[in-house]
Amino acid sequence: MRTAAVVLLASAIAVLGALAAATPAAGSASPSAGGTLRIGWTADPDSLSPFIGVETSAFEVLNLTYDRLFGFGIDGKPFPQLAAGLPTKENGGISEDGLTWKVKIRPGVRWHDGEPLTAEDVAFSYNVIIDNGLTTYLQAVKDIERVEAVDETTVRFTMSAPKADMLYVIVYVIPEHIWGKIKPSTLERKYELDLPIVGSGPFQVTYYKRSDYTRLVRNPDYWGNDVPGWGGPHVDEIIFQAYTNPDTMTQDLRTGALDAAQGVPAAQFTELESADGIKAIAYNFINWDYIDFNCYEGAASGGHPVLRDPAFRVALDHAIDRERIVDLVYGGRARPGYTMINSDTWRDPDFHWEPPEGVRRTFDPEKAKELLDAAGYRDSDGDGVREDKQGKPISLRLWALAESTSTQGEGKLIAGWFEDIGLDIRFEVVDNGAASDAMYAWEGDDPAPDYDMILWFWDGYYDPGSTLQCFTTSQIGWWNEVYWSDAEYDELCEKQGHELDAEVRAEQIRRMQEIMYAQNPQNVLTYFDYLQAVNTSRWEGWTPYYDADGPVFYNGMVQSYLNVKPKAAAANAVSDGGGSTWIVVAAVAAVVVVAAVVWFVSRGRRADRAEEL
Repeated sequence: MRTAAVVLLASAIAVLGALAAATPAAGSASPSAGGTLRIGWTADPDSLSPFIGVETSAFEVLNLTYDRLFGFGIDGKPFPQLAAGLPTKENGGISEDGLTWKVKIRPGVRWHDGEPLTAEDVAFSYNVIIDNGLTTYLQAVKDIERVEAVDETTVRFTMSAPKADMLYVIVYVIPEHIWGKIKPSTLERKYELDLPIVGSGPFQVTYYKRSDYTRLVRNPDYWGNDVPGWGGPHVDEIIFQAYTNPDTMTQDLRTGALDAAQGVPAAQFTELESADGIKAIAYNFINWDYIDFNCYEGAASGGHPVLRDPAFRVALDHAIDRERIVDLVYGGRARPGYTMINSDTWRDPDFHWEPPEGVRRTFDPEKAKELLDAAGYRDSDGDGVREDKQGKPISLRLWALAESTSTQGEGKLIAGWFEDIGLDIRFEVVDNGAASDAMYAWEGDDPAPDYDMILWFWDGYYDPGSTLQCFTTSQIGWWNEVYWSDAEYDELCEKQGHELDAEVRAEQIRRMQEIMYAQNPQNVLTYFDYLQAVNTSRWEGWTPYYDADGPVFYNGMVQSYLNVKPKAAAANAVSDGGGSTWIVVAAVAAVVVVAAVVWFVSRGRRADRAEEL
């Protein structure tokens, strides 16, 4: 009997060890007062390099890891992050001609490894992009000729022209003592970061594995701790958990295994709206979904040639029933969309252009057929499939994303609608990474996009001009994912980038949307609502963006991550986000089992719960 008890006790201890190892939040021997915040999402980061990552989730982590000179407050207005204040002509930070900016940075800021952050780091972060033509952020540094460190806390920007979006650009300040040792030619293609990642933000990444989880720990020396109206963070660590099944993720939120979730399915979201202790948030900010058409005319293009014809692309739009997508795919939690600059987002001035009656393309399959006939794409042999101008049947690939149930729902509808107007559609659900690889493929020094049509969604930049700049000719092969080019569009983009009169700039940006809508290289479908939910029974301090109905995370801001903390009544129960709580439960179970063996010499044993945790 004694031997059996000893053996089982040893086994129980081993189980506890396995439980601790299986819990990603485990990091210290004693519970931490701030706790662990566990967040689930279905589109985890593709890379945590600021020069490679393109997923919204990647930017969410980057914004917690690195600082920029200027960030955004909850009102959507620019906020000084590393900058000690916002430069203006009145305070001498901007020259009268707008060509010189002097920015003071906060003194005493340190990198996660303890090294001081200085103006030299800021200058390096911009100049490495400018000097090496790093395309990922080339649009952000457009019109900046040189950045110089005047002294340890002063940076001078020299412009070739006034820069309208200067306060809105996203350039992460990175440590020169680390990144300066790396060949610039590797930054955009294959460079992998060592862990832990060194930044200056409120959290530091200590673990990252794609399709698994990302772990960030609190930066105890964060500069924001002492800034009035900023402060925090209060939690000790954040776990971003990747899910392939949004239903499973939502169930974990319900049971308390998660504290927040992004990408909740519409059916479950309705139930969460009435659930106790959970706040369900539906919001549209600067996000839309769309079909990317491969318009690339280069020799290495793998796209079907018919998609290079604007007349063909415009005809397809008449085969799409946006209202049906809103109802069936989003359960009414979306609005029909027509351009990538959302309505009701920019209000002073309003940068959105809405196609007027007579210009707006409505759902009219017969009209789509007429336009295809007129453009020379007929079904000449009567087999139900139209031919291209070389007489070959038109067969097109349509891809939806494996990580997005909404694109899959849209894809099934759109494939049927396109087949109804005489096209052979090969619909397939593809992994996000595979879709990105095909979209941004290269052959040597030449872009070689190998796709026809991809259903995608995107969150644009806070500045509408920066969003539209992605589709200029210079961005082909990089941010211009549709490989489309238009001379007037390029010219207007150049002008709006220099225009400091907001109303004049708004007119130019509205005209750019009109041009793009007329040629339809990116077929915008809806302004859909993101669906997120957070636990409010155990956590307080969730901070909504823009207004009371805005998102509290997954929006490029850091305020919620700084403000959220365990409620006093729940602080002890969730002191480490549930990891230690589960271990305590397992320990009690193990003791009970051992006692049972001692008294009954039972051969049964409690199942190891490590996999559940």
